[in-house]
Amino acid sequence: MNTFSNQIIDLNEIPQFQKIQLIPIHSNYKKVVLYNYLLLKIAILIVGVALFFADFFYTKPLIISIAIAILLLTVLTILNIRILKFRSYAFRDHDVISQQGFIYKNQIVVPNNRIQHISINQGVFSRMFNLCTLKIFTASTNNADISISGIDYNLAMQYKELILNKIKIDQEAE
Repeated sequence: MNTFSNQIIDLNEIPQFQKIQLIPIHSNYKKVVLYNYLLLKIAILIVGVALFFADFFYTKPLIISIAIAILLLTVLTILNIRILKFRSYAFRDHDVISQQGFIYKNQIVVPNNRIQHISINQGVFSRMFNLCTLKIFTASTNNADISISGIDYNLAMQYKELILNKIKIDQEAE
C-alpha cells in the first residue's frame, strides 16, 4: 500500500520559463498599426468634410470635434507603437508562451496538449507585409487564450501544422 506523501518542493529545481529568450513581434507590424490608424484618420476627415459641406452642423463645433478626434487617434497611435516593443512570444517543445504589457505585464503559457483550435487572421495591411495574427484556443473560454499579432505568416502556418500534427498523433495514440 502506498503511503501518502506531501513533500516541500525545492523552488530552485522548478524550471524557469522566464529565462528563455522570447521572440519580439516582426518590426513591420509597426507599419501595419500606422496604416490602420491612418486609414481611420482619413475616414474621419472624409466624414467631417462631407458634413462641413452638407451644412448639417455648425462649422466651429464640427471642426473642433474633428480636431479632437484626430488628436486622440494620434495619441493612441503613438501609445500603440510604443507598446509593441513589449510584445513577444516563444514556441517550445511542449508549450507556447506569449508576453505583452506596458504597465501591467501579462505572460501566458499554454501547453500544446491543451490546444484545441488555432486560427490565423490577416488584414489588408498585414497581408502586404506577410504578417498575421495567430490565435490559440483551449477549452477554457470562447476567447483566444493567446493572440500573437505581428507574426510572420509562414512561421504561423508552420506552427499551426506542427500543433495539428501533434494533436493528430495524440488522438491516434488514445
